[in-house]
Amino acid sequence: MSAWLEINDWQLSGRTANDEVLCNDIAAALLRSNELVFGQAAWQNSRTHPLNFNARYLSNLSPDPVSGDLGTAKNSADLIYHHLRGLDIKAAPITLAVAGHVSNQQLGLLLGICQEAGLQVNGFVDIALAHCLTTPLPEQFHVLDLELYRSSLSHMQIENDLLKMQQCTTTDGIGVVSIIDGWMNVVADEFIQQSRFDPLHTGASEQQVFDQIYQWLGTRELAHCRISVHNGDTQRDQEVSKRTLQDKLAQRFAALDLSQVSTLAVTARVQQIPGLMEILQKQVRHLVALKGDDVSDNYLSLASNLDNSNIRRIDTAALVAQKWASPGDITTAQTSHLLSDHTALPLNDKAFVDHINCDQAQIRSSQVYVNGELARVGHVIAVGDRIELDGQKYLAIEVRGHRG
Repeated sequence: MSAWLEINDWQLSGRTANDEVLCNDIAAALLRSNELVFGQAAWQNSRTHPLNFNARYLSNLSPDPVSGDLGTAKNSADLIYHHLRGLDIKAAPITLAVAGHVSNQQLGLLLGICQEAGLQVNGFVDIALAHCLTTPLPEQFHVLDLELYRSSLSHMQIENDLLKMQQCTTTDGIGVVSIIDGWMNVVADEFIQQSRFDPLHTGASEQQVFDQIYQWLGTRELAHCRISVHNGDTQRDQEVSKRTLQDKLAQRFAALDLSQVSTLAVTARVQQIPGLMEILQKQVRHLVALKGDDVSDNYLSLASNLDNSNIRRIDTAALVAQKWASPGDITTAQTSHLLSDHTALPLNDKAFVDHINCDQAQIRSSQVYVNGELARVGHVIAVGDRIELDGQKYLAIEVRGHRG
C-alpha cells in the first residue's frame, strides 16, 4: 500500500491510498517527565515550558544542536527521528512531500533519518506542484504556503502542457507563530491599557492567550474577539477589535514581496488565517484559493512515477487542469440565478442579499469565491461562473424572462 507524508511543521500530515489518515499534527516536541512528547501535547505547553520545548527541528532539517533541554535529543535530526518513529507508519512505500526551498543536501539527511526510523521512502514530490496540479491557472503564477516560522513562494510555469516549479523563495518571520505572536501583543496591549494587567507576564496566563488565539485559525474571517484569562481566583476578559487585529496581520505580511506576482494561488493552509485573504487580494491581480480535497489524489498520482530503486525528486508533471479563464470575462448573458443541487435560486434570495447586488449580479462582500478565487467587491458574476458562499457551491445561470 502506498502513502504520502507532507513535511510541513505546522501541518505534518499524511494519508494512505485507502484514505487512511497517517498523521495530522504539529511538528513540536516537549520533554516532560524525562520523556519526549510530540504534536499538540507539546504545543499546548510551549509557553509554560519554553526551555523544554522545540518546534524548529523540522524546518531546520539539519544536524545542528537544538536549544533547551530535550533529553537524549541533542539536535534537530534526533527530534525528527523520534517524531517519525512515534508516528508508527507501517504503510510502504511512502512518498515525502517537500517544499521547493528544501535543498538536496537536506533531502539526503531526511532520507537517512527515515531509513533509520524504518520508513521505506520511494521519492520526493514538490508540495506546491501537488496542491495546484488540478486547478486551472495561467502560464505563469505563484503558490503561497505557510509554515510555523516562514512562508514559501513558489514560481510555477506551464509550458508544452507541463507544469513545473521553477523557483521557491522563503520569507522568515512570516509564519503561523509570528501571526499568533503579533495578535498576542495586540491582546496584551489592550489588557494593559484597560486594566494594567499584562497577560504575558507569566507562562500560565501567556499559554491561555496563546491557546485561544490559535483557535481563531480556520475561521473564515476575523471578528471582534474576546480573550479570557484566569489569574488566581480572578477571571479577566478583554475584547479586541477586528480592525486592530487586521492591522497587525497586514503589518506582519508587509515584508512579503508580491510586487512581481500577478496570479497568486494560495494553499488551504493560507486560507486558514482569518483576514489574510482580504490582505492578499489587495496586492495581486488574481487571487486563487486552492482546494485541499484533491491533494491526496495528486500526491498518489505523482508518486506512481517514483521507484525506490532510484530515489528522485518530482517538481514537474503533465498538466491535468482545464484551461485557465481569467475571472471577470463577462458574457452577453446576465446571471439571474445560482444553481445548487438542481434548484435555481434567484439572486435576490435571502441567502445572497448581503453578498450580491441582484440588479447587476455584482459582488458586494469580501466573502464570495468565484471560480476558486476570492472575488473583489464589484466583480460581475458571469453565466457559467462557479460560486462558493458560506461553504455552499453554486453555478451561475441565466433564467430567461426572469430578472431578480
